[in-house]
Amino acid sequence: MFRITVLAAALLAAGAARADNVALWDFNDRNAVVDAGRGVLSLIGGATHPGFNAGSPADAGAGNVAFQTTGYPAQGTADRSAGVRFDVSTVGYQDLIVSFDLRNSNTSSRSVAFQYTLDGSSFHELGTVAATAGDQWNSRSFDLSGVAGAGNNANFGFRVVTAFEDGGYAAARSTSNYGTTGTLRFDLVAVNGVAVSAVPEASSYGMLLAGLGMSGLIVRRRMG
Repeated sequence: MFRITVLAAALLAAGAARADNVALWDFNDRNAVVDAGRGVLSLIGGATHPGFNAGSPADAGAGNVAFQTTGYPAQGTADRSAGVRFDVSTVGYQDLIVSFDLRNSNTSSRSVAFQYTLDGSSFHELGTVAATAGDQWNSRSFDLSGVAGAGNNANFGFRVVTAFEDGGYAAARSTSNYGTTGTLRFDLVAVNGVAVSAVPEASSYGMLLAGLGMSGLIVRRRMG
């Protein structure tokens, strides 16, 4: 029976692949350089970075600040083109999850789109999220574990861009009007994944299961 317990524990441990940090930006050092792992941040579509402002309450780091952006497109123009891009090599990792905290100012675009690239040039949209109010932080997360080619890819990247609603931008606060000076503030931008070497192969599962079955057979014979 002890042998069965040990093998069962080994099987569970093999399946519990641990997620590692591939890249992290917390911005507390007041620059756009990745703070852990590897990656490059860039502004796209005319968005600008006026400075760093108070960070997400979820960030317990010293000197907590976040990456402020503004200069977004005029109403009714350049849908899904302006925002922040992150290029992160995922070589050695799979089952990716991208997360970030985002603060939409009252007059910023309520909706943003999350798009990813597998070749560094063409982007595909995974989904959109909308703020329920202005001047509030929201935690966002996108699961790319089912996206073929996202993991173990030197050309992987993603971007967060302002998105139309019904042909135009809607302001984050329902009583406000959208404006180009509205701001989106980013904090705790993270890419997490499972190291390829940490994911057990099917043959490993087979050997463990076979061993577990054989141990059960031995116990039954002894009991018989």
